Amino acid sequence: MTPLSRHTRILLVQENRYQALLNRRELGDRLTDTVVAEYTHPADALPEFSHIQYDLAVVDAAIRSLPPAEFVAHLRTIDPTLPLILLVEPGDPVARRLPADEKTTLLTKEGQYHRLLPDLVLRVRRTNLPDAPSANPHAQSGLHHDVDALVANLENDINNPLMAILGAAELIDSRLLSLPDDIAQKVDIIRSSAQRIQEVLTAFSRTSRVT
Repeated sequence: MTPLSRHTRILLVQENRYQALLNRRELGDRLTDTVVAEYTHPADALPEFSHIQYDLAVVDAAIRSLPPAEFVAHLRTIDPTLPLILLVEPGDPVARRLPADEKTTLLTKEGQYHRLLPDLVLRVRRTNLPDAPSANPHAQSGLHHDVDALVANLENDINNPLMAILGAAELIDSRLLSLPDDIAQKVDIIRSSAQRIQEVLTAFSRTSRVT
């Protein structure tokens, strides 16, 4: 595993939950001192991004609920200096409409692309001066290191198994078109319970950074 120079917060926005799970696991396994906040709906990510300082964002250009260029513009409005990694399909014309600047890096989603992501994150973070303060005017600064480390550890230890549970529930739904009613009900309970825990953890994380 590769340590980063300091605790790093990554915003991952990807509507495909299975791909997001692969990327989250790869980042967690390969990079230490890293917390990945994963969102499948861009609109849900924006309020959190306004209150929590992130060091880097990984955005899938295949998002459909909000035009990717519009979503990236929202991120840039909040934090103009935020480094971005955009995940694009080979030959996707959408990529040509996305911002091209020194803070934006494209990664083509070919083959086992998620295995390349940790090295790219490491390079982007080092290139963009990881110890420099964020330009996000809403970001909380000056938090005690021990408190920040505690929150980071809790997020990793709880979020990782939660994402595995949610990903498994998604796979069950997608691979089995007709489930017995009692099994389908249990899958729904598992999913809703995991999502509730995730909401509580997100609220705890937000509170710890704005108080």
